[in-house]
Amino acid sequence: MTIWPNFKLTNTDALTAAFTEYTAKVLKKDKQPSILEQLAKFKALVQTKIMDRVKNKDKELTR
Repeated sequence: MTIWPNFKLTNTDALTAAFTEYTAKVLKKDKQPSILEQLAKFKALVQTKIMDRVKNKDKELTR
């Protein structure tokens, strides 16, 4: 025996609204970059800034 939800004709508007809200939420979530990806980008950015600062410091010391 398969159990299917019994939606009446009056519930279709509520069902449609809930489905559109859910799909909008899922699509919005897909567009956002993951936090781990952002963290990796910022780590690389900070690392390059530190290396640039060290290189510039070495140049100033040799002058």
